[in-house]
Amino acid sequence: MRWRNALVLVSLLAASGCEKKPPPPPKPVSAGSVKIVGLKPETTTALRVGAKVRIEAEVSYRLLADAGAVTLVVQSSEKGLAQATQAIRQGEGTAKLSTEFVVPDTKAIQVFTPLQALGQKATATVDSRSYKVAPK
Repeated sequence: MRWRNALVLVSLLAASGCEKKPPPPPKPVSAGSVKIVGLKPETTTALRVGAKVRIEAEVSYRLLADAGAVTLVVQSSEKGLAQATQAIRQGEGTAKLSTEFVVPDTKAIQVFTPLQALGQKATATVDSRSYKVAPK
């Protein structure tokens, strides 16, 4: 009888272990904070299809890690267009980033400034703006 109870107990434990779901992936850890404080051209300016545009961003940040990077990412809904990255150290500061791209035939251009700690693969610390795109 003891063996039978033990066998049932082992079977139940094994079966309950199979029903466990894997843990969810970890959420990105905050690297601090980031904010676009200046952007040229201003977002009230529509960008023309085919035009070569230089975007200049001034970004204020607070990095919690020892080292990291702030990036200027420019993309349309279809693809990435350009980016620039600047290495930064722990603490508060400002960074000036710029990049150039040709405006594709799309409805809008998005600009993102993610902040990442060194070695961090994903981040939720980001600021963004968007531009309307005007036809040729």
